[in-house]
Amino acid sequence: MAVGDITAQTWQQKVVNSETPVVVNFSAVRCGFCMALEPLYNKLAEQYSGKLEFLKLMVDNPQNDQVVNRASVEGTPTLKFYCKGREVGEHIGYAIEPKLKQKIDSMLTEMESCLSNSTPINEIVQEKMTDPESSST
Repeated sequence: MAVGDITAQTWQQKVVNSETPVVVNFSAVRCGFCMALEPLYNKLAEQYSGKLEFLKLMVDNPQNDQVVNRASVEGTPTLKFYCKGREVGEHIGYAIEPKLKQKIDSMLTEMESCLSNSTPINEIVQEKMTDPESSST
């Protein structure tokens, strides 16, 4: 599976509402380490196809500023791992393939627990909006 591009406009759909775990590469056009990471990131996207969705968001696009700020990205490349719309881990900077695979495998193990033992935030919010009495204590 190829790496998908995302923007602030598609963030909700592709990250928050995703049924599968997601890794987002926060990248920049003039970032040498980002350019060096791209072929490896694409290769890993193929290797982990069906287990993890690989996405890329360009931090130097002003339209993405709100997402970049909310995600607390302070440097590129930054990989952030999401499960059911929640950040569960990150990797900052370039790394060689064995190190990234180790990180991804570790994150997938953690995400298995997230997938089976938690409720997505958007479902909780939706329930609260449709039945305000259910959230009363």
